[in-house]
This record gives sequence, structure tokens and C-alpha cells, in this order.
Amino acid sequence: MEKKGKAVAVIEKAAEDILQTFETVSSEALGRLRSAPIHGTDVLASVNTLTSRRAAESIESVLYQQRDSLQILSQEPAIARVRVRDQNDVESTISICRATPISNSSTYSSNRSLLGRLAALPVGKNLAIGARNLTVLEKEKLKPVLRATLWESENTEFEAKGLGIFTVEYLRPFLKLAVPTQDIHDLLSEILAGEEIKANIVERKRRSVITKMSLRDRPILDQYQDKIFRCRCANGFSSSGLLGLARLRL
Repeated sequence: MEKKGKAVAVIEKAAEDILQTFETVSSEALGRLRSAPIHGTDVLASVNTLTSRRAAESIESVLYQQRDSLQILSQEPAIARVRVRDQNDVESTISICRATPISNSSTYSSNRSLLGRLAALPVGKNLAIGARNLTVLEKEKLKPVLRATLWESENTEFEAKGLGIFTVEYLRPFLKLAVPTQDIHDLLSEILAGEEIKANIVERKRRSVITKMSLRDRPILDQYQDKIFRCRCANGFSSSGLLGLARLRL
């Protein structure tokens, strides 16, 4: 019970930041989708020559990639959150996205970037990026779900020093404003509310049913699969489908 009490404190600090990130990223992505040009000709003053047409086609390809990234972010704002400490003992939090982030800020990173590898490392491991040496202090693997107008993360996998790995079914019950003070009339109701929140926590990973789609679509790999995947990408190889996954699992 004491361990779950400590886990609650960790979750409460992370929950608000995670859900606010979902809202910020998805809203920004949707806003850009509405205003983004669709055709390459939309960003050119005129298209009167073959060169201009080729330029328009090239621009259209870039626009398609941008719209694809924004579409992904609007539906899946982040897939992981990592808290790290650098060599100067400065701590920071990074949200890992499946697509190109909405901002160049150091608080966001693509899972395909060097910083994205942090999401695959266990707590306590180090990652050297240039002159920086980052140590993973805490991480969450996220599963964003939009319910009506509110974002939620289902079966969020937490990993924190001294607490190991545990799964949280829903994050919203851990928001400090989720249970208004005036609704808790006595100590008993407060205790019951606390026990209900703790029941939301499951130690270790929560196993899910594996389907063909889930086998092919794993945004966060473990540290070994992630390293193999990045080596293959760097060397121009591609691994897709079940055969690709089998290769990654070697």
C-alpha cells in the first residue's frame, strides 16, 4: 500500500502535464490542418512553365507529408513522456511524438530522432547526444484517447525509480481538480476516494490482446529492438509487416 501511495504522487504530477500536452498538440495540429494549403500551386504566384509545374509537384509532396504529420498529431498527440536529467543535474521533460512535432522546442521530439530513443530506454539508463549526457529518471508510454471533448490516456505504462513498472488504467481521476473539495464531506469519503484511485493502479505491465495490427504498429520498442530498428534505418533497410517484426525481434 505504501508503494501505491508513492505511485499516486508520481502519477498526479505527470497526469496534468500529459493531458495538457494532448490538448495543446491536438488543437495546434487541427488549427494548422484547417489553414494549410492543399496543392503546391496554392503557394506559387503563377504556374506558367514546366519548371513551375515541377516545383509545384515538389511542394505538394512536402505539403502532403506535413498534412500527414498533422493528421497523426491531431489523433495521437504523444506516445511517450520522458523525464531526464543532464550532466549538469538539470531536469527536463520531453514529449515523444509519432510524427514530426508541432514545435522545434526541446520539450517535443519525434520517436525517430535521437532524443526519441529515450522512450525505449529503461529508467536509470544514459543516452549521449553530442555534448549532452541524459539519464532517464521516469517515463510513461501513452495511449491517447479522445472521449467527447476530453483527452484521456488508457492503460498508461509508468516506470519510475524505486517503483518499477506499473500500469494506470485512466489518468483523469488523478487530476487534483477531478474531485472537488466540497464533495468530500468527511474523512471516510476522502479515504474511499483515495482507495478508488489506488485501485486504478496495476503493478507491472498490463498485457493486451495481440492482433496483427498491434504487431505491426508498435510506436515504442524496447531498448534492443529500438537500436536494431535505428541501425536498419540508418543503413537504408526497411522492415515492415510480420516478417519485419520477426527480424526486429532477433
